[in-house]
Amino acid sequence: MTKKILMCVVFLLLLLTGCNSNKAFKNGYAIVYQDGKPYLLNNQNETFDLSRYDEVSDQFGDYIVVKKYQNQKLLCGYINRNGQEVIKPKYEQAYPFSEGYAVVVDKGTYKLINTSNKVVYTFPENVHSYDIVTDGHLRVEKDGLFSFLRINDFKLHDTYYDGLENFSDGYALYHYYDNNKVKHFNFLDKNFSNVFKDELNAYDLVESFHDGYAKVGRYVGAKYYYSYVNKQGNLLVDSNNNSLFEIARNFSSGKAMVYTGKSCKDEYYTNQNGEQSLINSFHYYQYLRTDGTYIDYVDELKAKSDIISVRQYFYDFVGDLTVIHEFNSGAGFISFFKTSGNTIVNLTLTTNKVNVPKKDLTYYPTPYELVQMKETSYYSDEATILMVVRIQTNYCGIVNSKGEYIFVRDLKIEGSL
Repeated sequence: MTKKILMCVVFLLLLLTGCNSNKAFKNGYAIVYQDGKPYLLNNQNETFDLSRYDEVSDQFGDYIVVKKYQNQKLLCGYINRNGQEVIKPKYEQAYPFSEGYAVVVDKGTYKLINTSNKVVYTFPENVHSYDIVTDGHLRVEKDGLFSFLRINDFKLHDTYYDGLENFSDGYALYHYYDNNKVKHFNFLDKNFSNVFKDELNAYDLVESFHDGYAKVGRYVGAKYYYSYVNKQGNLLVDSNNNSLFEIARNFSSGKAMVYTGKSCKDEYYTNQNGEQSLINSFHYYQYLRTDGTYIDYVDELKAKSDIISVRQYFYDFVGDLTVIHEFNSGAGFISFFKTSGNTIVNLTLTTNKVNVPKKDLTYYPTPYELVQMKETSYYSDEATILMVVRIQTNYCGIVNSKGEYIFVRDLKIEGSL
């Protein structure tokens, strides 16, 4: 009977090759489970046994939360990426480290500790946090409302909001409801001052800043459109003097994927009376730069059809890399594209022969599903985009930003990922 594999990974799902207990283990970059037992996995496909713990957090970082039963209580501590215990299990709850700090719960009290396990801040009564430090700030909650603890001086902002996002690109998005239950948006700077006055009142949707622009949305006539505003509240206007987009993604590495309304292909059905009806209308997605110009598009970048269709297209976009999902009646495949200068080029998958199973690589067809896509520094000294993909029937592999298979897993998975 095939052993059940439970994979619990931030961004990677790989085949375990057994515990590497006879030599030093270095720089794990994923957590995996085999037969219910946790292991650290590094980029040499070596594993380190963590089964002495009862649970290991699925959030991976330089310090990893581990849990162990002691006197029938599940207590939390931390290990590092080499599997060494740096803070023994002693807390009732512990959350991931970020920027050198982590939230823990000790005897019912929320505290902030540093990597030396020193308490640097104790939360006031009824104030708590389940978050991580982001850009020098920790989001906190009190009675269902949200505020920030600033880390450099441990100042707790005295205003609470109905909704609050973490800092992104130097500003934090918040919203509140007035007495008429109308939703209002604004941004905070790091001095907890409002960024805008009335510039955002016209929008029904506002998202966080990325690369100097925040995506906003509103109805224009009977149709919903998206736009981008900069930190002065001004609209981004493209080279065609257009600021409205039917589909828009947030900016990443100076580019955003948008659809302006241009159709690249329409498909019609003609009945016996010669009457035509639209079956599918495919659209061009384009890459919009922050200066309003576009990167050339290619035929493969088509948007999801307007009406119900067997063809559906979905996109994941990180840095310069785009992954396109194309499905047809439940089956499908994914393709990889990368920006190169002013064009978009297709990445043809290749393989690192060192880590490929003995079976011929041609046994593994084009990936049909993207499990996860993330930019990380754990695989190499430089940040690399890694993607976990599914191939064949629940076979898995990892593809890097060069389009290379790093690992291919030779064992089927029972159950969901």
